[in-house]
Amino acid sequence: MEAVSVRFISRAETVPLRRARLNPDLTPEEAERNAQGHTDAFQCGTFIGGTLLSVVTFHPEAVPSHPGGLSPPPFSHPWRLRALATAAGQEGKGLARLAIGFGLRHLFSTAPPGSTGVWLYGRAAAYGFYDRLGFSRAGLTFTTDTGPHDLFWICGPLA
Repeated sequence: MEAVSVRFISRAETVPLRRARLNPDLTPEEAERNAQGHTDAFQCGTFIGGTLLSVVTFHPEAVPSHPGGLSPPPFSHPWRLRALATAAGQEGKGLARLAIGFGLRHLFSTAPPGSTGVWLYGRAAAYGFYDRLGFSRAGLTFTTDTGPHDLFWICGPLA
């Protein structure tokens, strides 16, 4: 079996996989514009051999308020996890977990203890995935055009 590796990647490297898995109806130009984001953001990618098979983006963003729901701890340095995508046929192999774990280790190793947390909006279909990784769920389901979601957060690296 070929070697699995995880490393920081550029925003541009994420676009083809993100477009294929998250936004297939976008033109390549629209997908590129969507990938533009915070200058402080960083991306992680999991590779088998030289092929990029999973991507995730982390960027600094305040945790939103959801009236009536549980709020995550008040992080002084909140980060949002978003744009997680894994190549078709590669799901269930732990590739996304590796990319997320790499990014979380980076964030929590470079921040003062207790200051940083990572949050995300998870789709109902992925609740089990985030639960298994150790994320906490706010317990306030809301619905968007892509279905039910909940707010998740984590206060440390993956176990």
